[in-house]
Amino acid sequence: MPKTLALKPETDKTMMHQRFILRAGVLAGIVLIGSTTMAQLSVAPQTNLQQLAEAISGPGVRITNPLINCHGQGYGEFNYSGSLLGLESGVVLSSGRITEAIGPNDVENKTFQQGTSGNSLLNTVTGRSTRDACLFEFDIIPSGDSLSFQFVFGSEEYNEWVGSQFNDVFGFFISGPGIVGDPGIGADKNIALVPGTTDPVAINSVNAGMNSAYYQYNAGGQEMQMDGYTTGLVARSVVEPCQTYHLKLIVADASDRKFDSWVFVERIQSPNVSLSTRTVNGTINMVEGCNPGWIRFTRDPVASGPLTLSYFLQGTATNGTDYTAIGNVNPSVAKSITIPAGQAYAEQFVNPGADAIAEPTEYLRILLGNPNCPGFVIDSINFAINDTLIASVSPAATQTICHGSGAQFNIQGGLVYAAEPPV
Repeated sequence: MPKTLALKPETDKTMMHQRFILRAGVLAGIVLIGSTTMAQLSVAPQTNLQQLAEAISGPGVRITNPLINCHGQGYGEFNYSGSLLGLESGVVLSSGRITEAIGPNDVENKTFQQGTSGNSLLNTVTGRSTRDACLFEFDIIPSGDSLSFQFVFGSEEYNEWVGSQFNDVFGFFISGPGIVGDPGIGADKNIALVPGTTDPVAINSVNAGMNSAYYQYNAGGQEMQMDGYTTGLVARSVVEPCQTYHLKLIVADASDRKFDSWVFVERIQSPNVSLSTRTVNGTINMVEGCNPGWIRFTRDPVASGPLTLSYFLQGTATNGTDYTAIGNVNPSVAKSITIPAGQAYAEQFVNPGADAIAEPTEYLRILLGNPNCPGFVIDSINFAINDTLIASVSPAATQTICHGSGAQFNIQGGLVYAAEPPV
């Protein structure tokens, strides 16, 4: 079906774009004169679907079973070093080519017809027949009680086709425990919505005249090709911790295959707690008798209430023997720590004692349980203890060594040895 506006013939659209292209060219020249530096948007194909999934796996989530249904040039990874997009890296999907998202915006009708089918979910969302759909779907397991991710939708349909049937669209559809599907599409719920509404984000719902706080016109833009794009949008969903959900990310042309669109998705995340370690003198490892350390439990985001965590201390270092006892010394019994209200982290002090026994490096293995899901390990880390640096020498008595002769010394402890005067 040829693209028309209010039943006007295709030639009207072509003439309109000639006028817009001239205007964009003048604006591009002005921008080039005013600025000599450009931020960098780069895209790259990624056929390894697990790596593509890892590109949007953020804190507190695990992604499995990734699948793609898209033209080979319509999906991949992106990196961005500027300030306009509001994202740094992730996955990009397109109804055309991902490579054509890169600026400057030197045409207003960038088109690559993939020749692929549309998507039934997006047909329902937009009320139109879609084409050139690009779908990336996977299972996702959140550690917390919500999922969220930032995204940007950009299109060549802006601004001249706003309000028409050429309402290029995308959607992020979640299904799983506790999710009630949208009317007409079964178990899937679209979470790519205009903030404070149930309206899906599309050309006709976010533009210069509607929800303009979330829209940026890009005439003459040097960093990206699309004529306009969304800004400041976040997809969110309430979920049950540690349950498996299914997520579909889809973008498509509506009513025809012309004027491409792109959607950029940053890392998906869920409320998370992570482990880290530090020592008194800043080294990686603790040392018996002189360099204790701390285990740090950090939550993200910070919450107004306290958070009590359970963890286990295992490894080759023995609780209560190689370091001062922490809780019940039985490695099979959980210890607990509470992050105070309004605080980001809490720390557990670890004090390894000098036992005067020559032994190899030992370590604590800390296993952090998920406070939302009993039996799940949310993070783990090893914390090593080096043997004492206090050296003992035997025999201790003064030895007389004549030129050409020698003496035997046994040294325990320490790391580096030197004789004085040099021998």
